[in-house]
Amino acid sequence: MRPRDADHSGERGCWPSVAEEVQALHLDWVIERELTEAGHGDWLAIHRDDENRVLRAPDIEALRDVLRRADASP
Repeated sequence: MRPRDADHSGERGCWPSVAEEVQALHLDWVIERELTEAGHGDWLAIHRDDENRVLRAPDIEALRDVLRRADASP
Protein backbone atom coordinates (compact mmCIF):
# COMPACT_ATOMS: atom_id res chain seq x y z
CA MET A 1 0.00 0.00 0.00
CA ARG A 2 1.28 3.48 -0.83
CA PRO A 3 2.06 5.98 1.88
CA ARG A 4 -0.86 8.41 2.09
CA ASP A 5 0.93 11.44 3.48
CA ALA A 6 4.12 13.40 2.89
CA ASP A 7 5.68 12.16 6.15
CA HIS A 8 5.82 8.65 4.69
CA SER A 9 6.58 9.53 1.05
CA GLY A 10 10.22 8.44 1.38
CA GLU A 11 9.32 4.97 2.61
CA ARG A 12 9.70 2.11 0.23
CA GLY A 13 7.68 -1.03 0.28
CA CYS A 14 5.91 -3.58 -1.80
CA TRP A 15 3.04 -1.83 -3.49
CA PRO A 16 1.80 -1.90 -7.05
CA SER A 17 2.86 0.81 -9.46
CA VAL A 18 0.22 2.94 -11.16
CA ALA A 19 0.75 0.87 -14.32
CA GLU A 20 0.16 -2.34 -12.35
CA GLU A 21 -3.00 -0.88 -10.81
CA VAL A 22 -4.29 0.14 -14.25
CA GLN A 23 -3.54 -3.33 -15.62
CA ALA A 24 -5.34 -4.99 -12.70
CA LEU A 25 -8.45 -2.88 -13.31
CA HIS A 26 -8.54 -3.46 -17.08
CA LEU A 27 -7.95 -7.15 -17.64
CA ASP A 28 -9.17 -7.07 -21.25
CA TRP A 29 -6.22 -4.85 -22.13
CA VAL A 30 -2.45 -5.31 -22.16
CA ILE A 31 -0.72 -2.22 -20.79
CA GLU A 32 2.76 -1.45 -22.05
CA ARG A 33 5.15 1.40 -22.72
CA GLU A 34 6.14 2.22 -26.26
CA LEU A 35 9.89 2.22 -26.81
CA THR A 36 11.50 4.49 -29.37
CA GLU A 37 15.09 5.11 -30.39
CA ALA A 38 14.98 8.23 -28.23
CA GLY A 39 13.72 6.31 -25.17
CA HIS A 40 10.25 5.86 -23.78
CA GLY A 41 7.24 6.87 -25.80
CA ASP A 42 3.53 6.78 -25.10
CA TRP A 43 1.71 4.36 -22.85
CA LEU A 44 -0.37 1.87 -24.83
CA ALA A 45 -3.35 -0.33 -24.07
CA ILE A 46 -3.84 -3.15 -26.57
CA HIS A 47 -7.10 -5.07 -26.43
CA ARG A 48 -6.54 -8.79 -25.82
CA ASP A 49 -9.26 -9.85 -28.31
CA ASP A 50 -8.45 -7.31 -31.03
CA GLU A 51 -4.81 -6.24 -31.34
CA ASN A 52 -5.87 -3.53 -33.81
CA ARG A 53 -7.75 -1.81 -30.98
CA VAL A 54 -5.02 0.29 -29.40
CA LEU A 55 -5.41 3.19 -27.00
CA ARG A 56 -2.55 5.64 -26.52
CA ALA A 57 -1.70 8.36 -24.01
CA PRO A 58 1.41 10.33 -23.07
CA ASP A 59 1.37 9.20 -19.43
CA ILE A 60 -0.12 6.37 -17.40
CA GLU A 61 -2.67 8.57 -15.62
CA ALA A 62 -4.03 9.80 -18.97
CA LEU A 63 -4.15 6.20 -20.24
CA ARG A 64 -6.12 5.22 -17.13
CA ASP A 65 -8.69 7.92 -18.01
CA VAL A 66 -8.86 6.81 -21.65
CA LEU A 67 -9.41 3.20 -20.54
CA ARG A 68 -12.18 4.21 -18.12
CA ARG A 69 -14.00 5.97 -20.96
CA ALA A 70 -13.41 3.06 -23.37
CA ASP A 71 -14.70 0.48 -20.87
CA ALA A 72 -17.74 2.65 -20.06
CA SER A 73 -18.81 3.03 -23.69
CA PRO A 74 -20.98 0.28 -25.20
